[in-house]
Amino acid sequence: MSTERYSYLSKGINLAFWFWIPQEDFSDIQDRFSDQDFRFLKEAGFTFVRLPIDLGYLLDEGSPDLLDIAHLAEIDAALDRLLAAGLAVVVDIHSTASPEENSPVYSERLEKDRAFLSLFTAFWEAFAGHLARYDSERVFLELLNEPLFEGEADEWPPMLNEIAMAARRGAPEHTLLVSGTQWSNIDGLLLLEPLPDQNIFYYFHFYEPLTFTHQGADWAGDDVLNLHDIPYPSSTDFVSNALSLADSKRDRETISSYGQEFWNYEHIRARIQKAADWADRHNVKLICDEFGAYHETITAEGRAVWVRDVRLALESFRIGWAMWEYDGDFALVKREMSGGSLVIQPYAALMAALGLEAVNR
Repeated sequence: MSTERYSYLSKGINLAFWFWIPQEDFSDIQDRFSDQDFRFLKEAGFTFVRLPIDLGYLLDEGSPDLLDIAHLAEIDAALDRLLAAGLAVVVDIHSTASPEENSPVYSERLEKDRAFLSLFTAFWEAFAGHLARYDSERVFLELLNEPLFEGEADEWPPMLNEIAMAARRGAPEHTLLVSGTQWSNIDGLLLLEPLPDQNIFYYFHFYEPLTFTHQGADWAGDDVLNLHDIPYPSSTDFVSNALSLADSKRDRETISSYGQEFWNYEHIRARIQKAADWADRHNVKLICDEFGAYHETITAEGRAVWVRDVRLALESFRIGWAMWEYDGDFALVKREMSGGSLVIQPYAALMAALGLEAVNR
């Protein structure tokens, strides 16, 4: 494995809602993103994209190799376009499903159904074998997004090892990406012992604190559903306005606790240092391939400051990163058609927060 390989994962973005969650009509799936989008990303300074794929889009249990041939061709076409644009790609089997789509969370199936583990390992051996044709310096295989295993973290490592060995049989040269439990957060990572395979990078996700990053998101649970006007950074003084606007005792207690925790750059860096120390202790490479804040309910200034602080904290430990996401609820840009042409409007404060060039298209 070359030393250059890790450098491809320095600055990334997630391309959500392309192959995850699948559309009902796949006839125009390649039109979800244009080559103009990919040129924008390259010129802005991104080195890679993370490509979330719903397992249900690719898995065909009736096929001898468990792969849906037609949908696999669409993945190939996307990879070809991204690589031609000069972007490395993390191919991510993305377990978390959109609630309104009512599709399965595959981590839960692994926890409850041993037969599904056998199916999943066989799938990964076949899928990795297919992906082995791509440049191992620039295509990375992420085995499972956000494994849960709540209260059962010790069950994940042996399963993960089986899945990794299957993928390795299929793709002997490619770097695998794996994480710990608890939605791939830092605490889950700290519970994980590295696998014996030396060609693995480890990843974690960072959305701390949820009180700020997910405030008002109607899919993120009752704890944050009714939160709004939560500032960043936090202090007992800064949250006074949000406290006065809160509608319930529970929300006031949540906001008060957030204020007393004094979330700022130093607090974020201290949390990320735990992951960095784990990686140093085990002599492994580490990336953060999801972090972001919900733009629908957070001020542009607050979101940009939080993103900047997370990015700077990650870079202070030389940890590569990928923001969630390009153009959705956590968007970096606004995309719209005007006069038959695609117009990409980046959020300037967010681009600056990521330390990237303000490219306009």
